[in-house]
Parts: sequence; structure tokens; C-alpha cells
Amino acid sequence: MLASEPPFSEEILSYSVSDFPFSEHVCRFLFDDGHSELPLETLHQLPGFQAKKPRGNSQGERRLNMSPISDAGFREVYHRFLRDFVRLHLGSEVVLFEDSPNLRVHCPDAGRMVGPHIDADYGHSGCEINFWLPLTDSCDTATLWAESSPGRGDFHPFQTRNGQVVRFFGNQCLHFSRENLSGATRISFDFRVIRLCDYPMSGISLAGDSDLARWTLFGFYSVMGPAGLVSRDCWSSVLAASASHSCTNSSPQIRIPALARQALASGSQRPRSLSPKHLQRCAEEFGSGRLARLQCARCSWIAVREQYRKALVYIDASGQELPWVSEPLDPTSPWGLGCVLCHATCRSDLGRDTSAVLPSAYSDFAFASGASGGLLMEALLRHGGNWEVCPGEAHAGWQGHKLALKACGGALTAVATRKSR
Repeated sequence: MLASEPPFSEEILSYSVSDFPFSEHVCRFLFDDGHSELPLETLHQLPGFQAKKPRGNSQGERRLNMSPISDAGFREVYHRFLRDFVRLHLGSEVVLFEDSPNLRVHCPDAGRMVGPHIDADYGHSGCEINFWLPLTDSCDTATLWAESSPGRGDFHPFQTRNGQVVRFFGNQCLHFSRENLSGATRISFDFRVIRLCDYPMSGISLAGDSDLARWTLFGFYSVMGPAGLVSRDCWSSVLAASASHSCTNSSPQIRIPALARQALASGSQRPRSLSPKHLQRCAEEFGSGRLARLQCARCSWIAVREQYRKALVYIDASGQELPWVSEPLDPTSPWGLGCVLCHATCRSDLGRDTSAVLPSAYSDFAFASGASGGLLMEALLRHGGNWEVCPGEAHAGWQGHKLALKACGGALTAVATRKSR
């Protein structure tokens, strides 16, 4: 599991909305009929919203067909924010930045915008730093969810308000959205930044230098310096001037510092409720079994338990296929899910090859414990290598599970073996 240091870590930052009035310009971008003073959270209620409502898909995605960067007012504020806030926050005189940020409009009762993923899945550079900027108060299902460190599995919502921006390491931290059950529209935009000192190891090529590259400099990325935008003509001199400078915090090329073990919450000493009683209680609380499965991870797990115990498997030393996923064996422990291999490895001295199997929600049977929202099946499939789509060999949770598997004398399943080739 990776344990990243700033700025490759999660932090909520505050900025002045009067200095950087993003909401004002986004509202004008969405509406030009006098609704610019209304709260963005209520945009789904306005007739005018239907005319410019972006297309959706089967997952309920709601995003604009074009970036707000096309609006001159937004573009001016965005560039000033990069120059006067982001650049200074990162301590980098020059930064590469995503030229056209992604605006997300997530309507109430719409399905999730995106499932659990890491940006590395799409070929993004490991030197990128993500910034997620909400224009509405965001919490629970009307926000973005992520794990705090790569492979940690401690998924949580970004609890933010207008005037805050979240910096996080989206290249390796799984992140996603849930079905918006808040009754309010969530509007946000996001972008990626690379410090100039990280550029030499970023693997990013100049636009036009490669027909295969997608994320290119002066294509996908532009450059911001202390005096404003840096043109391509000036890029060589800027790069040459920075050759003698190095980053105060190195880029996160698979660094694995030691972490303190996090103890499981003690909880009460009474046994957990049996599955039928739990299902009945949640159905009454949320109104139906379906809504309970959307809001309660344990209800989600009960519904697919038998199916996924056959899918989340490994091959033990005797050649038998066994499930690696389990609920806590102690009935007085709080409910959660975990990995029996990572748990056994973290509790044993099985040699130096296991040094990267650090405590996590998976090793502590705390995955989905106390979490609101349905169970993240994709995260479990990724952790155990039971994922048909390759998550990338650099993904931290997958690397830790492989080491635990080796230490316990097990082997990969056919799905995992296909991915490693």
C-alpha cells in the first residue's frame, strides 16, 4: 500500500470566493436568462435547466457537453486561481495544468457519475495532483468519495462547502460518486496539476511529438508561471531555467514508508444482529429493501454474499480455490469485510517480502464498516485481483494482496494471472 506525503495526499483547502467567484461564472454559463442569482443546488428545479441539461447515460451521468473554459469570465478566474492559489500552495513557480477542467452537474436521484477508478487506469501520469472544487455544499451522496491513501480502502465522502477545494492523489487513490439521494444538485469541477520539478519523470510528451500520446503538453496541459500563461515558444527556456531546482517533496514513485497499525473500533461486546434481523431493520428505516441496499453496505453484501464468495477467491497451497473475503470471525466485533490473507500476513512475521502489506481496512476487517451507501464491489474485486479489467500493476492494494498471497503460499486465480501478463 502506498502512503503518500503532501502534496500527494488528501487535504481540504480554503480560498476566497470573492477573489475567485467561480459560482457566479458557472451559473451564467449554465443560464443566460436571469437565474444567475439563484442557488446552484436548485438548478434542477428550473425550467431553463432542461434546455441546457447535459446528456446522461445509463449510469445517470450529468455533465456538460462543453467545458466552462469556453466562457471568458470563468477562464480568467480559473487562470488566476492557478497562478495565485494553486501555484503558491504547491510551492512551484511553474505548474502544468489541465487546460479544460471538467464540470460535473449531478442531479438528485441520478445514478452515480463514475464508478471506483484510479486515474492511472486511463493512462494519466503518476506525477499528477488532483484538485476537486465544489460550487455547492457537498456531503454524503452529493459529493465525491475516495480512499485516504492508495490501497487503504477507507472510503469516505468529501465533506466540503463552497469556498473549499480538495487536493488528493487521484492517480492511485480509488475515487467515485454515488447515486445522488440528497435532493439537491451537486455542481463541481476538477482538474489535474503537475509541478515543474516533476515534469522530467512524468512521461508527458509535447503535443505533436507522438501520435499515440493522449495527455500531451500544450494539448491536454497548459503551463502557468508567476506572470501568467507560458507559451510553447517560451517553454524551452522555462524548462532550462528549472534544471537546477528539485522538488521539496519527491513525486510518489511507489514509496512505502512504515505506518502505525490502526486498531479496530472496539464496539460493543454484544453479538451483531443476525442477517434477517438486520435486513428487516434497514428496510423499515429506509423504506424498502432496495433503498436499504443502496444506503447500507451490509445489506448490499448480504444480497450478493454467496455470489461474491465464489468470485473473490484465490488458490491455496493445496490447489483448492477458496474465498479470501470474510466478515470478522468474532461476532462481537463491528461488522465489516476484510481479506483473510492480508489479515494473516499483517499479524505474522512472514519475512521481508511482506513489508509492503501494511494495515488497511482489508487487513482489519473494517472495509465498509460504518460506511453509508451501498457496498463497493469494484474495490473488492480490484483488491483480490478478481477484476477482468486490469487496474495496473502500480495499484497499491493489488500489490499488497499479491505479497500476502505469496507469503501464505497461495496462488493467483485465472483472472489475476491473465491481468499480470
